[in-house]
Amino acid sequence: MNKIGLIFFICIYVMMSIFAWADGISSETQMIWCVAGIMLVGIPHGAIDHIIYLEERKDTGQIFFYSFYFGLMGIYILAWFLFPVLSFIAFLLLSAYHFGESQFSDIKTIPKYMHILINLMWGCSILSGLIFYNTEELILFSQTAEGLSAFNVSFHAAFHQLFLPLSTLFTIVILTVMAHYKYVEPERLLREVYILALIHFCFYAMPFMIGFSLYFVVLHSFRVLTEEFEYLRSKRINFSVSHFIKLLLPFTLTSFIGTAFILYLAHLGYIRVPSVLLVLIFISILTLPHSVVMNGFYDKKGAGNESPTP
Repeated sequence: MNKIGLIFFICIYVMMSIFAWADGISSETQMIWCVAGIMLVGIPHGAIDHIIYLEERKDTGQIFFYSFYFGLMGIYILAWFLFPVLSFIAFLLLSAYHFGESQFSDIKTIPKYMHILINLMWGCSILSGLIFYNTEELILFSQTAEGLSAFNVSFHAAFHQLFLPLSTLFTIVILTVMAHYKYVEPERLLREVYILALIHFCFYAMPFMIGFSLYFVVLHSFRVLTEEFEYLRSKRINFSVSHFIKLLLPFTLTSFIGTAFILYLAHLGYIRVPSVLLVLIFISILTLPHSVVMNGFYDKKGAGNESPTP
């Protein structure tokens, strides 16, 4: 188990101990913990997309980057208003692939098709598990939260009862094939299966928000932040943690202020979209360009390089 996996294990153990000791924690307290973790680690992991993108594209220019970045956001906003259910499903699939891509970003030599498959299947396995283990909670929430009832189709238990084992099985099969052709060591295969099982246990044992936040903050966002820091340290002389934090701050704070401002406008009635749905849309429109930037980042690192097809 690597260091991040160990931290994830310890966090699960600590949270389960707290739940057992406290005999239950109010949903409001859970939400505060989750929002705090996402604000401190989750949002910053996408706050230097512009720096990551432009680091090796000096000739591209900031105008091109921001046009592309905000253009994708604008297109996705339009899609949400024209095709809300399809946009939500696209968000789930995009998130699944992005989560898988970050999990296997260090694998350098692997056929492109296999990289795509393992990224998607691994991500689908964990998201399908997150939904399946919390179906009743999600359906109840979507029915009570204004504007979310249309998305109940995505939480259909019968679908995930089939899709969860299939996506998990495909993930393990692909990992086994990767080990067979020596794209990964047998120890890596066992470690990934263990981490996958640990994630599913976390989603099964914890309330929805706690389980997802633990995964998103520790296994995904913290891992990406570590990769970004190591990358910039390899490119810049005397690059330190304090330099890294200074780079993260401007767009992290901008995201905080922007989210608060949008929610305030919705509260005043200037934006006629329910607050929960507005937050979901905001997260998704940030995820799309971030995922595209990170895909290019991983390709530059060689994560998607072709090797001989088995």
